[in-house]
Order: sequence, then structure tokens, then C-alpha cells
Amino acid sequence: RTAVSSTYRWSLLFMTAITSSSDAMLSIWRVILIYGAMCYQLGSATNCTGKLTSSSNTAALQSLYEACTGNYWTWQTGNGTIWNFTKAAGEVNPCVDDWQGVNCSLSNGECVVSAISLTSYNLSGTLPSDLEFGELLSLEVLTLDSNHIAGSLPSSLFNLTVLKHLDLSNNILTGTLGVA
Repeated sequence: RTAVSSTYRWSLLFMTAITSSSDAMLSIWRVILIYGAMCYQLGSATNCTGKLTSSSNTAALQSLYEACTGNYWTWQTGNGTIWNFTKAAGEVNPCVDDWQGVNCSLSNGECVVSAISLTSYNLSGTLPSDLEFGELLSLEVLTLDSNHIAGSLPSSLFNLTVLKHLDLSNNILTGTLGVA
């Protein structure tokens, strides 16, 4: 799928590989996203100066952090701030605090998460199955490849209607990939 907008320019090749387990009773879908020429510009925290990050977006990030064992993630030096949920309610602000792997944009006067890119951050566990993850309604990019995420894709993933780029390759995902 190719998508072109003022914020993103994409050239993507999607490839789906379908395999079966040895007992041939369980179908396993693995989604491999191969992208060659990808050039994008993400909204930055500067658009959000003085603005609070949407509380539902912050809750969704916390849900991801907890479900994928955030205490054991491998943080990258000089690549933004480590995620921190220890502040008082209403003071956690991933967009203004420049959290690693999180890009934001301004939407209707509120900062919203537009991209999560955590390639090779040592994520493990499963993707959040609760509805909070599906509350990232402005999420256009979700890149969680080359980690240790197991389990199946949560149905809340299909609530992300503006998602343009999804890369979950090189994880341990099983089950079927539904059609939204």
C-alpha cells in the first residue's frame, strides 16, 4: 500500500507469509513488512510545547510499557528520555518530555501520539489486549520489530484506523491476522 500525505511519504512493500504448525491444526500468520525506500517526517514535540499529552494516549503507552515488560527495555543513549510513569497524574507528558520512540503531533489543541518506533528495544511479553491500546486513534506508525513480543495481535489493534505503517516482524507472534 502506498500512502502520500503532507506529513508522510511512503514506499512500502507488504509481504505476508503463511505457515502451519507441525500438527496442521493451527494456522500461523506472520506479517513481514519489507520497506525499501521509506522517507518520512514525523511531528515533533515542539508542536506540543506547553500542551498536555492526551490522557488516553498516555494510558495506552503505559499499557504497552507494562504488557511488554518496560522495566527490561534496552534504552538508547542520546535518543530521548526514558519512559517515566512515576510522576503525579496529569504530569506525565510523553510528548513534551521527548520520550524515546514516541513522536507526537498537535490535533484539535491536544498533543497526540502519532508514531511509536521501538525497534530492538528488547520488548517482551504480549501486546496489550485491553482497549487502551486501541485509544491511540492518531497513531500512523507502529514499529515494534526485532523484539521478543509473543502471543497474538489484539483486536484493539484494528481500532487504529489511520495506521499507515505497521512492522511487527522478527517477533514471536502467533494466531491469525484478521481483516478489519
